[in-house]
Amino acid sequence: MLPQNKYNYIEENMPVVTVDLLILKKNKILLCKRNNEPLKNIYYTPGGRIYKNETARQSIKRKINEELGISLKEVKEPYGFIEEFFNYSGKLRHNINILFYCELESDCDINFNLNTEHSDIKWVDINEKNIHNYVKVKIQKYLNNKDIRFNCVL
Repeated sequence: MLPQNKYNYIEENMPVVTVDLLILKKNKILLCKRNNEPLKNIYYTPGGRIYKNETARQSIKRKINEELGISLKEVKEPYGFIEEFFNYSGKLRHNINILFYCELESDCDINFNLNTEHSDIKWVDINEKNIHNYVKVKIQKYLNNKDIRFNCVL
């Protein structure tokens, strides 16, 4: 892991490759209230950057375990990617975000154990108008790729 000052320099000067997970149950998506920039105090999908020598699959398993305290038993291929641009602390940040998803059974009940990156979680209808635009894009990409669905298994 890089020292924070080196990571900040990289983040300010080049794209960072990240992973995100859509956790779906019926027609709802699990969103986490972020404690850090970018998107501090915004409900967003869990995930984060990929470390050097770590595959995207390894990364999504690590991030979900760190952030939500759950283990993904199996991770198949991602269903797409998006590019995200954030302006915070006076700097433009660029993420290339690899997208994964898992669908929970309607009667599935999971106890999430949040780390310090999030202060709350909530289930939000996938058609909710007041969710972040990038979350809407991730949901739409998921819905558009239903014929080639891949799955994470909890």
